[in-house]
Amino acid sequence: MTNEAAGLSLLDHGLNSLLMLSYVALRQGDSVGLIGFSDQIHTFVPPRSGMNQMNRLLHASFDRFPKLVESRYDLAFRYLASHCRKRSLVVLVTNIIDEVNANQVERYLANLVGRHLPLGVLLRDRRMFEAVDMPELVEAAATPSDSATAPPTDERSWRAAAAAEILHWRHQVLADLRNKGVLILDVFPEKMTAPLINQYLEVKARHLL
Repeated sequence: MTNEAAGLSLLDHGLNSLLMLSYVALRQGDSVGLIGFSDQIHTFVPPRSGMNQMNRLLHASFDRFPKLVESRYDLAFRYLASHCRKRSLVVLVTNIIDEVNANQVERYLANLVGRHLPLGVLLRDRRMFEAVDMPELVEAAATPSDSATAPPTDERSWRAAAAAEILHWRHQVLADLRNKGVLILDVFPEKMTAPLINQYLEVKARHLL
């Protein structure tokens, strides 16, 4: 969550969107809480209703900064289990970067299914998506030369191939989560807020809790 998008860290984007979601949920009469963690639990706001809760959430999140440490999902989800027993919509905003990280996200979100309604908000890396958006490669593939049809070997094409492989892996992680009953939002950080609120409103409309 230390990476940046549109001038803000992924953590800042996540907190901004979650605070907007909290405001909407509190206006709807729901209770909202917050757990902030990295390699330890930094912030916990017990779920409560009422607009006074908004001030508690703002106070708990305004001085949070991302750290270059390994996130302890085990600590966060154990803390959730011991402090939030009522069935809830549990929203995890995070960024999957490798197999170990992805396996933990998948394991702990899937384990919530049944007891809670888990929603994983997985943040896209815009540079990764832009790396595979190379029209010149598509054109080259569509009009091969009369000689050998080997793919372009410049640095950008290698980067595009590597990015495509990572995005394919990421797509499979998201598919596995959905198959296990986890709600998923796959979004760019700076465009997270509206889809997140819409997902919450859909959960309410469909009486999924």
